[in-house]
Amino acid sequence: MIVGLPLDLFVLLSAFVLDFFLGDPRKFPHLIVGYGKVIHFAESILNKGFGRLLKGALITSLLVIISYVVPYLVLQKIIDFGCPVLYFAVSTILLFYCLANRTLIDEGRKVFDVLEQQGLEAGRQQVSFIVGRETNK
Repeated sequence: MIVGLPLDLFVLLSAFVLDFFLGDPRKFPHLIVGYGKVIHFAESILNKGFGRLLKGALITSLLVIISYVVPYLVLQKIIDFGCPVLYFAVSTILLFYCLANRTLIDEGRKVFDVLEQQGLEAGRQQVSFIVGRETNK
């Protein structure tokens, strides 16, 4: 049995409301932060020597597959178990972790504020907190 659209729509709205009010909790483990750490770790090991493109494609594929398969299997088990309240809670939390609207808006505003008040170099430093690239050029 597949959960119907009304519950999934409620999950989507609930996740957006959570994101609007909470943003990314700083003192709580965050799946996207963990994902970034895995990417950084893999890059430090695999982005060397021969076959860098292939190694990058493999780690990217692996991360995408894991990011899809694990939540899918968990949610499918919850559906099979027949507990719509648990499905709602887990789906909402998983989707909430995929969103970053409030945090990105807040961090973008900080960049603009720092640029206006402290100049280009300070603005580059502020951008470095939200991107994984060199910002000094």
